[in-house]
Amino acid sequence: LRSGRGRPQRRGRFASRESQPDVVSPFVRMRSCGSEEDARRVFAEMDGDGDGLISAEDLRAYLGDIVGFGEREIARFFARAAESAGASAGASEGGQQEELGGWPGGRIGFDAFREHAALLSAVCISNRQEEVFVRRPGSIAGSQFCLEDLANCHVRACDVMDQTFVDQCVGCRILLGPSTASTFVRDCTDCVLWVATQQLRMRDCKRCRVYVYSATEPVIESSTDLAFAPWTAFYPRCSEQFKQAGFDASRNFWNAIFDFTPATSGRSNWRIAAYHECECLTVTFDQPGDSGQQVPPDC
Repeated sequence: LRSGRGRPQRRGRFASRESQPDVVSPFVRMRSCGSEEDARRVFAEMDGDGDGLISAEDLRAYLGDIVGFGEREIARFFARAAESAGASAGASEGGQQEELGGWPGGRIGFDAFREHAALLSAVCISNRQEEVFVRRPGSIAGSQFCLEDLANCHVRACDVMDQTFVDQCVGCRILLGPSTASTFVRDCTDCVLWVATQQLRMRDCKRCRVYVYSATEPVIESSTDLAFAPWTAFYPRCSEQFKQAGFDASRNFWNAIFDFTPATSGRSNWRIAAYHECECLTVTFDQPGDSGQQVPPDC
């Protein structure tokens, strides 16, 4: 999975979140443009020339470089907003698009942005199907993170986070960067997860495969047919984030599972994943790091 293919030259208004580690974007602080005032503030930050309109490039410079969203999610949001606003150049997701690195053309005003702003939460993704979501390093900034009611989605949350919730997800592939608190996975079915956390707690889950780094014993409850293996994910700044979270990679309790509700039939509710089942997940980004060079994945 790559992010940022075919980008045009940026105008330099925004600095990357990775180059501002102590700065939390207003977009992250306000979570999901809850009020009109918050939405106007964010819209004004993107509208560099103050003409009341933003282009796909404006949106991606802000959401991509500052907030750390992935290209597909930004493009999809702009297409939906532009379509509802009747913007030029066929902005619908399935229509012909004016070339801007493969992005829809036209510009959108505040009303179209506000109408769809709830889709842009940096720290909570909910009620989505068959979509791809990326959060690059610096995008979550140690906030609480949640995923809920996702179906057949791919999520790559490559950042340090606080307490994390994954609820009612089906058929998803989910990568969660280091959580300095607990990670709760509840009512999930047929998912593959990469989880690095202080403590993993799973409840009412079925047929999930989990690649784990856990600083303490993972706990499962009322769950069946779970397979566990050690963490096998790689992305830029992963090892740096492990250190930031205080994780000792040599002390991983991935297979010290405690089952609150063991099966009475003599068959375990969990197992160690067979070698042939295991896979490594590598995430790369085209955006260069502070040195100007592309940061390689690690962990």
